[in-house]
Amino acid sequence: MRPPIRLRRRLEATGEQLALRVWGFPWLSRVTLGGLVLVVTAMGLLPETRPQLLISLVTMAVVLGLYQIRLRHGPDPASYHVPLRE
Repeated sequence: MRPPIRLRRRLEATGEQLALRVWGFPWLSRVTLGGLVLVVTAMGLLPETRPQLLISLVTMAVVLGLYQIRLRHGPDPASYHVPLRE
């Protein structure tokens, strides 16, 4: 997955028109990312919210682990055939 800031720069460099223009780019994206880092850091530092952060990180690790297992051992998504409704 490419970060949106880099991806947008690459698309603009090729001259491709973007379907949705976001105001405040790229500063609003950076401020939002900084806010998220601040919240997660605060959750790690405050004893009342630390268990929620740890449970969330464990849940994320389990989901990512299961996703990796599915990628390696599951069916190829390109082999799926979804019939069209008429």
